[in-house]
Amino acid sequence: MAEEVYDRDFFVKAGRRGGEARKSSLTEKERQKSARRAALARWRKSDPIKEGTRVLTKLLIKQKQKERAKKAEQRRAQSGR
Repeated sequence: MAEEVYDRDFFVKAGRRGGEARKSSLTEKERQKSARRAALARWRKSDPIKEGTRVLTKLLIKQKQKERAKKAEQRRAQSGR
């Protein structure tokens, strides 16, 4: 069985047809919601520094929580509870 080979233009045209079909099946509000979500996703991706900062902040918060829990456990052990 031979594999069919498609060039890039085939997929571009197919994507356009699919986009047009989706556009015609959605209401204006649904299209706006979809466009807004897509724009937000693009903006989120565009700043890796902010994303890295968020991840680092979450890690630091978890680390602090663990340290506090450990200290609380040590205090309980020292007080005899």
